[in-house]
Amino acid sequence: CDKYIKLLFITGVSKFSKISFFSELNNLRDITLSEDFAQIAGYTENEIVNNYLPYIEGVEEKFKINRELFLKTIKLWYNGYSWDGENFVYNPFSILNLFADKKFNNYWFNSGTPTFLTKIIKEKMVDVEKFDTSFLVEESIFDSYELDNIDINILLFQTGYLTIKEKIVDPENFSLSYKLSYPDKEVKDSFNNYLLGEFTGADKTTFLEMTKRLQKELENNDVENFILNLKSLYADIPSNIFIKERESYYHTVIYLILKLLKADIIEVEKQTNQGRVDAVIFTKKYIFIFEFKMDSVNAALKQIGRKKYYEPYLSDKREVFCVGVAFDKSIKNIKEYKIKSVKEIVDNFNNGK
Repeated sequence: CDKYIKLLFITGVSKFSKISFFSELNNLRDITLSEDFAQIAGYTENEIVNNYLPYIEGVEEKFKINRELFLKTIKLWYNGYSWDGENFVYNPFSILNLFADKKFNNYWFNSGTPTFLTKIIKEKMVDVEKFDTSFLVEESIFDSYELDNIDINILLFQTGYLTIKEKIVDPENFSLSYKLSYPDKEVKDSFNNYLLGEFTGADKTTFLEMTKRLQKELENNDVENFILNLKSLYADIPSNIFIKERESYYHTVIYLILKLLKADIIEVEKQTNQGRVDAVIFTKKYIFIFEFKMDSVNAALKQIGRKKYYEPYLSDKREVFCVGVAFDKSIKNIKEYKIKSVKEIVDNFNNGK
């Protein structure tokens, strides 16, 4: 029917059909990464403000917030999708539901369940920590369509769980590469929830209760009960989903738990000039520097001392504690922990301990 068609526009998750199945459909132009159409699949901030003013005012009135705070909040929750690394758009489905319900929720994410994706991530033990900080991929990855061995990164991009945060041009080799990451708070928080469920078998109610306890314990400098709650979680993981032979499994579970704490009090995989700290957690009175190791808690504390992970916080008025945590594969749980002050860490390091 080519002679009858003036415009044919096809959307979907992937373009497998163009590549593999229909030889007659090989004259399409793929505009996914085209700069000319970078804003076609979402709302810009100007479009929201210019077209939905009565709804904006309704939300502002309900939450008693001004325009500046409203725009800042919806940007955090629903903005961040990009196909060129320069223009970022809001998820229209989530924005429309926000205006209809007058409340912030994970609307787009709750419209589908990423069970298939989370299972692949667990089976292949994909490094989920990289999704938070952005990671580099070559342009050629977007043309990868092996149905039996598809790259999980491109699958997450195609399904909307990752997006382009930056485009990098190499003028010498005439090539492009891209940095991928979560688009917004809605996707990041929800996906971490589903991942933790896949890795531990626990439900969302358990996560909510657990994170509240963990947060309160750190606020009270109750590291002992903080560790006990982590041990309880590991102990409740069904044996059929526990991967005890992979060290990365233990770290992934801890990482996902800590990411469920309030975003303003935790930095997971914090980069310093000496290396990468497993976790730094902030409360009103305390700062906790965590390092996790297999078998040796002393090795964890020595690494904190050797790489001086505490140095960025020496000028902070809050008290700083260094916590080493050791896992044991034989018991499939945390074996022991030790908590030291910065002075103790420095003294031990200077004395070769």
